[in-house]
Amino acid sequence: MRVNPKVLQEKVDMTGEVRILNCPKEFRKEAEKIMMMVTELDYALPYEQSVTELDKYLQADCWKKYDGFKDNMDFIDFKIWYTQKVTTNPEMIRRAREWLRQHNYIYYTPEAEERAIRAASNMRASIKSARND
Repeated sequence: MRVNPKVLQEKVDMTGEVRILNCPKEFRKEAEKIMMMVTELDYALPYEQSVTELDKYLQADCWKKYDGFKDNMDFIDFKIWYTQKVTTNPEMIRRAREWLRQHNYIYYTPEAEERAIRAASNMRASIKSARND
């Protein structure tokens, strides 16, 4: 996943924060968090991953940065943290990421895009095949 510098240039306010006013309000805050995070100099996602894997990395990174997730949590600590302290909903992160991609704020590598298209085609074909059985 890469950031489109042309779009981002016009969206940063005087404090250096990303503002995306045309984003749906249901996940605008998540979209702005994602853009702030992915534009940091030291931020990087793995290059050749599937879109599903990229979503998981992005979700974990958002939780680390904004919700206090720690890599070394045991399962009990994770359950307590997840049920009581998570403010960034995973589905809203996914929707915000997809909206950002559709509106050219971010883009995937051609390889990841191709794998996503192929996976969607395979899923449609399997659904069609199951209906015909």
